[in-house]
Amino acid sequence: ADHRVDIYSLGALFAACLPADAPRALRAIAAKAASERPEDRYESADEVNREISRYLDGEAVRAHRESWAEQLTRFAARNKTLLLLLAAYLAVRIFLFFLRRA
Repeated sequence: ADHRVDIYSLGALFAACLPADAPRALRAIAAKAASERPEDRYESADEVNREISRYLDGEAVRAHRESWAEQLTRFAARNKTLLLLLAAYLAVRIFLFFLRRA
């Protein structure tokens, strides 16, 4: 028997355990694992584990094509300090601009 039958079972169980409002990335992982076509499934349980780990680490998962809004949200979550410094810089620049005009 093809080992991907076990991957199908894992994906079906994973999908059944997900709440209705689960993130699309997790639903995509479950759907890929439980794909009707064996060649579309993950090659191994380790590959499923790596995909879930990517999700938990805030990285993009391969089973889900992210929208630009999801990419931006992930970027902001990973780069809070950079965005805070950029916002402070812009606030100072805007303040100085209006100060000079007064």
